[in-house]
Amino acid sequence: MMPPMLEVFVATAAPDVVAQLSTSSGTGLRDIALAIIGTFTIVILAGRAAGALADERYGKLLWLVLGAIPVIGFAYFPDLSVSIIKGLFTSGVG
Repeated sequence: MMPPMLEVFVATAAPDVVAQLSTSSGTGLRDIALAIIGTFTIVILAGRAAGALADERYGKLLWLVLGAIPVIGFAYFPDLSVSIIKGLFTSGVG
């Protein structure tokens, strides 16, 4: 048996916790994490691209730029990127 004070605390705290959780409750944290990871990845790709430009390896530079496009898409526009991939998949599969 719980003490009366603890019963009151549990009874009043539970509805608040349930009310705060929803299907979009982690979206803000996801966006922040993706932005941080995307920024680090873009910085690394920019450093490698600068090295490729200095070595006059233009093919590698082109592939680094093309590789940065999906990273930017998924890091900064995750919902749009997923909807584009879903659309491409459904148009390809039928």
